[in-house]
Parts: sequence; C-alpha cells; structure tokens
Amino acid sequence: MFLELTILLKDVKLRREMFKREDAMKTKVLVSILLPLIFSSVLLAQGIHVRTVPVIAGNQSEFHPSLARGMGNLSIAFVDPIADPFVNPAKAHRLEGTSIFTSPTRNRWSNENGRPVNTALGSSRYPGASVSSIPFGAFFRSGDFFAGGLFAYQGYSAQRSVPLIWPWDFPSPTFERSAMKNDIGNNTYLFGLVGAQLPNSKVSIAASVALGDYKAIDGVNLLYPGSSDIKQEGSSTTYKLGVLGDLSEEEQLEFVVARGLFRARHEVTYGQWLRETISYRTEVNRDESNQWVLHSAYNRKIGHGWKIGGILTVNWKDHP
Repeated sequence: MFLELTILLKDVKLRREMFKREDAMKTKVLVSILLPLIFSSVLLAQGIHVRTVPVIAGNQSEFHPSLARGMGNLSIAFVDPIADPFVNPAKAHRLEGTSIFTSPTRNRWSNENGRPVNTALGSSRYPGASVSSIPFGAFFRSGDFFAGGLFAYQGYSAQRSVPLIWPWDFPSPTFERSAMKNDIGNNTYLFGLVGAQLPNSKVSIAASVALGDYKAIDGVNLLYPGSSDIKQEGSSTTYKLGVLGDLSEEEQLEFVVARGLFRARHEVTYGQWLRETISYRTEVNRDESNQWVLHSAYNRKIGHGWKIGGILTVNWKDHP
C-alpha cells in the first residue's frame, strides 16, 4: 500500500500576501503562467481513463523509466527527472548533457483461474494475460535547448476459451465444450519532444508528440465472450505543450495542455450452427475517443527536505 500526501493551500488571502512579498521579476513570471493553475492533475494520471472492462492491470503504456514506480507512482512535489518529461515536456530542461535509458518490463495478470464471463452470445474463460515491453530512449541538452525521444516495442499474449460448435449445442454453444485460444499482438510506440529555456528568464517551454500503433489492447477480448476470433488494430496520438516556471529557488509552477486522439477497430467473428452447417458471422466495432487535458501544478519548499504542492486536472472527452 502506498500513500501520497498532498497539502493544499486553501487560504487565498494568505497566498496573495505571500506573493506580494516576492520581487518584481518573480511577479512578472507568476502573472504570465498563474492563470492555468486552476487546471491540474495527478502527474502520472493526466488522462483520466474511463474503465469499460474488468481488468486488474496497470496502464499498458506505462513502461518508461521512473524513480517513483516502486513508491506507487509518487508525484506532485517529488522530482522524477526521467519520467517527468513524459508528463510535462518542459521538465526535460532539468537534465544536463545526454541521458540514455531503457526499462524493459513484463506484466502478468490472472483471472481467478479462468472464471467464465457469460453473456447471451456465449461464455468465455480468461485465465490471464502477459505484456512485455522494451523501450529505448534518450534526452539531450545543449545550452538553452533540449530534445528527446523514445521508441518502444511491446508484445501481448492472452488466453481465452473458444466455444466448440456441435449440432447438439443448438441454439447456442455450451461453455463445457471449448478449446483455449491465444490472442497475440504487437504494439509500437514513438515519443519525441523539443524545447528551450527562454532567454533571461527562468521559464522553459516545450512540445511533445506521442504516437502508438496497436494490434492488441488488454481487455478488449473480454468485450466479446463467445467469439471465435478477434482482430484488433488501432492508433493513438497525443500532443502536449508544457510550460515550467521557477518562481524562486523554493517555488515552481507548471502548466500543460494536451490533445489526445484514439482510434481502434475490432473485427469480431462468431461461429454458430445453422441449417446443419457451421456458419460464421463477422461484425466490426469501432472504439474512438477525443480528449483535451488541462493540467498545472505548484510546489514549494517549506524546510529542509520538506515540500508542499497541489495539482488538479480537467479532462474533456468525446466518444464519437
């Protein structure tokens, strides 16, 4: 169990008096990026995912290195130099020189020894799935300019039962006569960012693009119990613009606006006994979503080894 503690400063008057005591330079930087402070989010959860399938699994795309992975993805006032640029691309300015990294991962989940999922169309058992990811990436900085990128290859494998069609199964297949089938697919991911620290200021700005090509998304097979075959294909694109401002040696303020597009196509085949022959029908289902994210965060040192911070997020999602 992990606990992440956030102390929010709710006394607006107190903060206003605190800001008035800062010098003119700090005030200038603050005014330029304070407005987005009302829009923020948990750092590693900028995109609030609407769960549609009962899968106990982490985000399939969370394979980049992180110092906070073993601490429950601790965030807010915690500095995670390699993971932070994936949240806010402007944070890549904190890195010096060249950083090359990789973080191979393998995740597995099981479903109570394959307890069946039942619908009117049939039943299927899902013993579990495994996801293996191999990412490689690098960040570079030269003077006030910085850039970075990542490539990742991911393999997915899951088991499920497929009903065996027999004449005596009419009008629907029975769960007891079934065979196990492996759903296998590979996914690829690309990420890139570029940015700069503005001259004569402590403000950094950067933009990033993340692309994904999917052939297997965890949990999709649970949507179609009783099917004999499922073919998946899809893509995702996420654009981010990030700003990071050092108000002083003790305070930081950041802002991110993101646009996410997701497109997936599921070609599902069902088998059935019809007129003394086995026939198959195929249906095509689409999963699409468009998302806007507004995010900001504020943190301040309040003593040796202590910080306070606050984050909040606003998501707009459309599912055409």
